[in-house]
Amino acid sequence: MRGRLTGKHFASGDTGHSTLRRTLASLLDLESRPRRSRIVNPTPKQVRALVANFDLASTDDAYLTTWMARHLEVCGFASSFSPLKDLEQAVGAVLRPPLDQGRPPMWQPNPWRRLVAGHRQILRDRAHSYL
Repeated sequence: MRGRLTGKHFASGDTGHSTLRRTLASLLDLESRPRRSRIVNPTPKQVRALVANFDLASTDDAYLTTWMARHLEVCGFASSFSPLKDLEQAVGAVLRPPLDQGRPPMWQPNPWRRLVAGHRQILRDRAHSYL
């Protein structure tokens, strides 16, 4: 589990596949780009996906990876709790994670929800400007 978390969320080069990386990039005001794709003429729906799941400029992607290594720590534990989504909701209601952008959110009211969503929108808009 730890390898999956650190490989996906803590590794450079694939910010488009990590909500955590995109959220932190937006709060750090890094430079976004549309997600890399081999699609030559994307449909409007594909364009929305390439922009919503944006990547970063390579220097900013490396910066984000370094920042995360310095400021974040991954912890995990095994659980037989089922379904895990219920456990996540229960833990989220207690810990009240400020970056929670889930629909519905784990806890309400989350005073940071609009701020985080606004910053993510800025990077989506920047990524869209490259198309």
